[in-house]
Amino acid sequence: GAFVSRDGGKTIVRLRRGLPELALGSTAFPGVRELIADRRGRILAATSQGIWASTDDGFTWSALPGRGMHQNPVAFLRLDPHDRRHLLVRSFDDVWSSRGGFATFARVPALSNRELAVLEFDPFTPERIVAVTSRALYGSRRLFESRDGGATWQPLGLPPAETSAVAFVNPHVLVAAAGATLQRSRDGGMTWRRTFVGTPTDERGWFIFGRLLVDPLRPNVVYATGRDCYLHAGCPPTLYRSDDGGISWRLWRAGVAVAQPDPSRPGVVYVPSGADLLRTRDDGATFQTIGRVSSGFSALVVEGDGTLVAATGQGVLRSHDDGRTWAVLAPGLPNGGFVLFNDLVHDGDGSFYAAVSGGGLWRVDDP
Repeated sequence: GAFVSRDGGKTIVRLRRGLPELALGSTAFPGVRELIADRRGRILAATSQGIWASTDDGFTWSALPGRGMHQNPVAFLRLDPHDRRHLLVRSFDDVWSSRGGFATFARVPALSNRELAVLEFDPFTPERIVAVTSRALYGSRRLFESRDGGATWQPLGLPPAETSAVAFVNPHVLVAAAGATLQRSRDGGMTWRRTFVGTPTDERGWFIFGRLLVDPLRPNVVYATGRDCYLHAGCPPTLYRSDDGGISWRLWRAGVAVAQPDPSRPGVVYVPSGADLLRTRDDGATFQTIGRVSSGFSALVVEGDGTLVAATGQGVLRSHDDGRTWAVLAPGLPNGGFVLFNDLVHDGDGSFYAAVSGGGLWRVDDP
């Protein structure tokens, strides 16, 4: 961290007021890289969590606005479904918010210096967000709620242990993926009830759920991605589905990690499976292979009317014919687009946002 002596070095104390957590035991991004000071008591501290300023000899500190994400690692890329010019991302140990064009980012103090497991907007209630955080890696997690777009946060209670995903069925009913279990809350996250337990095929293995997705046309239809892990033999994906808002679950398809419902056609669901793209038109009764990409799918956005956008090992590709043929959406991504994608989202108004493994937050405006 940063330290100060005000008596010529006889005593040294740590500076804390406003600075992020920088100790090696508390963050993966420790330390102060550089300090610049002048005789008026103004100090700039360059840390791996941004640049921080003090105007009173280090008594208090504030973060300078981050302009763009540049090469910083970006995770939890979340667009507000009610305001597509409102974006939340995590970079290093902090959550950052941007409104109105994403030219600048402001730190969200209430979620800083915490291990973040979940960050989701409520699609039914404007300005409402939930987050699951812990004070330290593998520490006990808490469920927090914001009703003002992330400006202030209040604790809701304890989420299920090992919670890795939360989805909204309606403003009051939430579903959580937590370790080997799927759980449900009917009171907005205050209390939870276990509704399903995944059992590993190998008695020496383990089962874990990691992703949830709600059908945008039918919120009672929820998909959950599970991993059936074998000892020394990998973790093949399995896809489960609930048709009653998370009360009951059934195995929907083995060997696939995600389902993407068509936002314009009920019952039409796209299912990437390795390099192949499958589609069902009858809610899963039958599947057809409709296309493929040579390097496999890491994310899929269904725009509707047969238009698909996919994050692949070849970059971001688009298809206008239900996945039969693909072309590069736009140039400009690092390494010619041959990157790993952490997130790919569409704002519904012509722009796509990508968080890639090499760092940075990237945008393309589709003409």
